[in-house]
Amino acid sequence: MNLKTMRKTAIAFVLSLLMVMLSVVYCLPSMTNAVNASIISYARHNYSDQNLKSCTYYSLRIDNEANSLSTYAVIGDNNFVQDSDTAVVQISGPGGTGFIIDNHTIATAAHCVYDISTKSFIDFKIKITDTNGNELEVITPKYAHITEKFRFGDDYNEDELYNCDYAMINVENDLSKYEHFNLGVATNSFINKNSVVTVSGYPQYDFDNDNKLEWGARYKASGNIISNGCDDYILNYNADMVSGDSGGPVYVERNYFGRKYKTAIAINACESYTNYGVKITSDLLKFYYSNPLSK
Repeated sequence: MNLKTMRKTAIAFVLSLLMVMLSVVYCLPSMTNAVNASIISYARHNYSDQNLKSCTYYSLRIDNEANSLSTYAVIGDNNFVQDSDTAVVQISGPGGTGFIIDNHTIATAAHCVYDISTKSFIDFKIKITDTNGNELEVITPKYAHITEKFRFGDDYNEDELYNCDYAMINVENDLSKYEHFNLGVATNSFINKNSVVTVSGYPQYDFDNDNKLEWGARYKASGNIISNGCDDYILNYNADMVSGDSGGPVYVERNYFGRKYKTAIAINACESYTNYGVKITSDLLKFYYSNPLSK
């Protein structure tokens, strides 16, 4: 075996080992199965149009159909710490959070960009800040996408709206200089082990005088998945969240070969007896990564 062949073999082995490691946390989506494929309809608003009720509709063919309306939910002791990750951004206006997933795309919750009560998209800006909440950049959105079901929320029950409380924001600004999150689908075995996850976001107010959460600063908190409360669309966990954290990432952090990987497996959504978010599914991966109307 010559040196060139040996190098190729070594590289292939390292790549295969990395994929096995990553599959412990999340699985990659399979190609759409024509037998099980279905259609999800979406609404896209163009922010160059000042009429916030305007939108165009489109559909994506996906495998299956894949949340928040929050005050705050601190479970046990407050375990918030300030977060230095610039991939987590503030959605100003309604008060919410989003996270960067590629150079022109931000994932968030649908209720952070659309107001069901007025049936209109929200006029908002995206703020990227440093650890202390100092503004690095303020961005105007180009497009916001939500499901058509969320757009006509009055026609559906609460559970159906929770399942589709996810959104995509497209921007013209280049976000490559900031950190990014991967998206991944959590395996059942990972969920059933009540694995540790972290939630990050921007509190809307100082709800806890003892801990002094600062308005405009980014905080994160970790906790465990509560497996007996999860279903096909919802991920439950006991990581703390407060009003303003909606739309932020629920993620897993791992180090491989000296490099840190952050993979979001849900979008932070709502508080209850446990906190929960909308799971990243193969449908959402197609919505965010393979959407022809995201440009």
